[in-house]
Amino acid sequence: MNERIGKALSVFDVTGMPVYIGWFIWRGQFLTTPLSWLGFPIWLVASFLLCRDTPKTLGMRVDNLWPATKQAAIVYGIFAIGLLATGIMLRQSLHLPPNYRSFGQMWVYFAFCLLQQIALNSLLMNRLVSLLSRRWLASLIAAAIFAALHWPNPVLVPLTFVGGSAMA
Repeated sequence: MNERIGKALSVFDVTGMPVYIGWFIWRGQFLTTPLSWLGFPIWLVASFLLCRDTPKTLGMRVDNLWPATKQAAIVYGIFAIGLLATGIMLRQSLHLPPNYRSFGQMWVYFAFCLLQQIALNSLLMNRLVSLLSRRWLASLIAAAIFAALHWPNPVLVPLTFVGGSAMA
């Protein structure tokens, strides 16, 4: 693919996908178009095909599964300990909320989280890395976009920035 076209597609993804997600969060899901959520997976697949991404470029490899799992376990372990400690300090119940007690509800939430991870790491981060020379800067910008999409929640914005930075 022509480098100029690749850069243009990357800019389109980095700006367009967050705008679409923001539109969906604030307007799209409330409209009479119940299938507007399908724009997420359609955009991802279209972008991956147009940019000729492979499982390897998307970070979906088996050859590095164990080293990547160990690396992720450290970060997620620190986050889990921090959340548990915060819950204990705030004297929160150790019981799951009623909406998380159903396997169906957990499955939908898991699928949504997986879709967010693919959008953050396989699309947004990869496109930013192709546009910027510094990986750490791409990570911070990806995390800032991720956090901004969690906007009106004053707890989620900083948490998703920190989590998004670590995951990107």
